[in-house]
Amino acid sequence: MTSPTAPSVDIDTCDNEPIHIPGAIQPHGVLLALTAGSLVVQQVAGDTQGVLGATPEELLGQSVETWLGAAQVARLQDALRVQRGLTRSLPMFEVILLKDGRMLDAFVHEGDGVTILEFERARATEGGDAGAAMRRLQSHLAGARTVAALLQGIADAVHAVTGFGRVMVYRFLPDGSGRVEAEARDAGVASFLGLHYPAADIPVQARALYLKNWLRLIPDVTYVPAPLQPLVHPATGRMLDLSQSVLRSVSPIHLEYLSNMGAMVINPATRVS
Repeated sequence: MTSPTAPSVDIDTCDNEPIHIPGAIQPHGVLLALTAGSLVVQQVAGDTQGVLGATPEELLGQSVETWLGAAQVARLQDALRVQRGLTRSLPMFEVILLKDGRMLDAFVHEGDGVTILEFERARATEGGDAGAAMRRLQSHLAGARTVAALLQGIADAVHAVTGFGRVMVYRFLPDGSGRVEAEARDAGVASFLGLHYPAADIPVQARALYLKNWLRLIPDVTYVPAPLQPLVHPATGRMLDLSQSVLRSVSPIHLEYLSNMGAMVINPATRVS
């Protein structure tokens, strides 16, 4: 029996690429696929040693409580109860690792009988805490008198909170094409505002996925994907659906497309969205 492999793609198969099951994540974070209920780690991906201080071998088969502690797991379960019935994953909480006191941003969602828990290193934003960021966003939205002003306010607020080098608000038009309607960017980053993309530039399955998950976060378009270990989920026997994952690895064709546009990371502190 041949072992399954991660989906591959080239320019001729781009329209059929299963982008929701890439078999990998972006390497700056960590993804843990947990058995629903027991929260035992069944799959791992990413920089587990750097982010969690553990190897994949040390994580697999263990309850996530081993690494987070009972109090953090209780918060995780509360977040899951809140999110049941929602269609998009939301920020869960900041986790304090007991070993060294590092803070992590955590995200959690459920699907296909699997609980997916993701971590990124937490970093302070120039704009202050999350509450202050939300108040600024509310102020932007309340003051908008046109759709254009509303979208620009959203882009400005997300740019301030995330520190990404460029934030774009993209609209799908009735004919399948798209246009950048608003943009916030760092000094020295080229503007894409107003650019119009033909329908052929966005495969049908990608458009459908973007309508389900409104955010696509790519800190570094030159990254090397971090594969899931094992590639297929042991309990379901299927590739893990990462439609709602914040760390989902994107199509290599898309990364090449962004690189050709000049959407490159200038330094490690710069992000591109």
